[in-house]
Amino acid sequence: MSDRQAYSGMAVTGIDAKGRAAIPAFLRAALDRNGAESRVIIAESANAPCLIGFDPAYLEANRAKYGSRADARLDAGETVDANAARLAFALNDIASYDSSGRFVLPPFPAMKAGLDKTGPVLFAGLGDTFEIWNPELLEADAKVHPAFKERALFCLSQWKKGGKG
Repeated sequence: MSDRQAYSGMAVTGIDAKGRAAIPAFLRAALDRNGAESRVIIAESANAPCLIGFDPAYLEANRAKYGSRADARLDAGETVDANAARLAFALNDIASYDSSGRFVLPPFPAMKAGLDKTGPVLFAGLGDTFEIWNPELLEADAKVHPAFKERALFCLSQWKKGGKG
């Protein structure tokens, strides 16, 4: 997976009345480079009140890693906890996006992340994945680094002014 393009950068877009958001062009370009074929995997973050997005190839790579670890545990006479697989794979949603990056946020994860109504949504690249935040929840989260918050709030203010976030 060394030829993959990293997900990097930050921008704000909006959620419309149909629950659609647009993946920013720089993240969409990375998805396309990583072979997404207009599909993005959306999952709840295990570490923050946001969603994470990534391409199907990343999901397959994680499946291979999980399978190797499970095989090693079985070879060592240990049991494999099915809950780990449930959390890693069953809670993922696949969404298709159009040429402008618009996709429908999966309803349950969107509700869990506070993204179930119209308004701004922050996209932030994290290398292998990207986050999708409700800016209000991001601002209220004490675990988020102040520099990240500062940049996110700047992007939000630019979006509210009608500029690119």
